[in-house]
Parts: sequence; C-alpha cells; structure tokens
Amino acid sequence: MRDLLESLKSYLNEALNVSINVHHWKNPGNLPFFLMDSYDFFKFSIFEQPCLLMVSKESTEITPGLISKHYKQVQKSCDNTKKNDQTK
Repeated sequence: MRDLLESLKSYLNEALNVSINVHHWKNPGNLPFFLMDSYDFFKFSIFEQPCLLMVSKESTEITPGLISKHYKQVQKSCDNTKKNDQTK
C-alpha cells in the first residue's frame, strides 16, 4: 500500500510538479459497510480540488462495471454528506 501511495506522489510530482499529502480516510461516514470492507480510502487535494482514492483490499480483479457501481455509491454518499453539512 505504501508503495502505491509513494508512486502516486512521485508521479504527480513529476507530471504536474505538485506535492501532495495523502491521508488515510479513517471515518468514511455514511458509506455502506461492504464498501468500507472492500476498499481503503485516502484523501488528498490537487490544485485545491479534493480527491478521494479508493484502493481495493482484495487481490482479485474487479471489473470496470463494478468499479463504476462502487464509485457512484461513494459519490452519492459523499454528496449526501455535503448536503447535510450545508443544511446544519
């Protein structure tokens, strides 16, 4: 895992001349439990844009369709969290 994160940092530094700090997202909040069990989540920002990295915990291949489905579920959960935070 550490190698993947270091490779990401190195790539972004070389390609975009950007340094990033990657933080483990320890409390994903409203995400379904199966997603929290299936992925490690990391937060960082590029050019002041928040980014979320989902890294599969399983070594088996995941189909692009399943990745898309999981991404949409995470996006929906994050959007709902933002809306709830804005109404408070």
